[in-house]
Amino acid sequence: MEKLSLKQIKDEPIIILEESSSVHHMFHNACFVEGFVPNITFSSNRHGHLLGMLEKNSNMIAILPGKLVSGKIDTDFVIIPLSNDIFTTTSLIRLKETKGNRCLDAFFEYWNMEVENNSLI
Repeated sequence: MEKLSLKQIKDEPIIILEESSSVHHMFHNACFVEGFVPNITFSSNRHGHLLGMLEKNSNMIAILPGKLVSGKIDTDFVIIPLSNDIFTTTSLIRLKETKGNRCLDAFFEYWNMEVENNSLI
């Protein structure tokens, strides 16, 4: 399957989920690392709205998580994965005062062990 790099879409008009979404932040940061600011022309909080815009303007590219669109879109669309890996930081947070249970405590113990061993990083 063909893949595109971020630099290949550098000057293309991009539509994406709105700024409050993690997708927006991850994409913007990945472009920044590659040395450019993406040409984001429109953002929305609904992926269906973005796909509708693509139907009306085929000169745009939508940046969306694959799980949001795979198997749910028309055959008129082409899904092309990015060749760049895009990463995010994940945090698990709980209140110190929270009374744990065996399952939750075991999960946090496992998570902390994996982070210390750099298995999840």
